[in-house]
Amino acid sequence: MKKGDKVLYQGQVATIVDKVNPRCRCKGKGYYELHIDGYPENNIHRVTLDTLLEPFKPLEMTKQKIETHKLI
Repeated sequence: MKKGDKVLYQGQVATIVDKVNPRCRCKGKGYYELHIDGYPENNIHRVTLDTLLEPFKPLEMTKQKIETHKLI
């Protein structure tokens, strides 16, 4: 995931505002800063980098045929 991506977080659409990676492991693993759509701009949620975020796909994209994953 990168800055500006739309994701689903706890059933709501959110935008990744920033991705913080500290240089040193002693400061922690890092986190994503998420802005949930429909909330004020200053309402930012911090989520650890190991959280699995699902990319948001609008309804018109759900009808597209996507190739399935193949095991090698």
